[in-house]
Amino acid sequence: MIGPILPGESAALIRSIRSPIPTNATLPMNPSPLEALKAATTPAEIQAAVARAMGYEPMDKDEAAEQFEIEPDFDPNVPGWIPWNGAVQRKPSGALWLFWMPQGRNYRDTFDDLVGWYQVPLMGEIEDWTLGSVACTPCDDDCEPDHPDSWLRILGLI
Repeated sequence: MIGPILPGESAALIRSIRSPIPTNATLPMNPSPLEALKAATTPAEIQAAVARAMGYEPMDKDEAAEQFEIEPDFDPNVPGWIPWNGAVQRKPSGALWLFWMPQGRNYRDTFDDLVGWYQVPLMGEIEDWTLGSVACTPCDDDCEPDHPDSWLRILGLI
């Protein structure tokens, strides 16, 4: 219980003492996940708040720069092998490439132009798409994370 108001105390001081709601716009030193999410104004802040709420520790720059590791299952040196949708090969440079044939109806008119080999994305890109609300296709179109042509779906992550 708050004691009597003394003469000379300002109204703002009285309100801040009596109010359970903070009167300043800054967050506490260690805001709750909900406080951090409500205060977030940029996509990066929202992503960080969501990651924190899930207990996820974001990748460091070195981890984010690594290519997503998926087991190669296609050898271009085997005579007669024809790549299938989702086939993965490792190029001599060590980079992984995935053969993609668009599945979404939005690629009906450009299907033949888009079928081919695409470099598997970096871990940092996967992290962004997983924690965000937008993912990418191999041809760099934005899409929902669960779209049939989303990298997250193609790689079997969702």
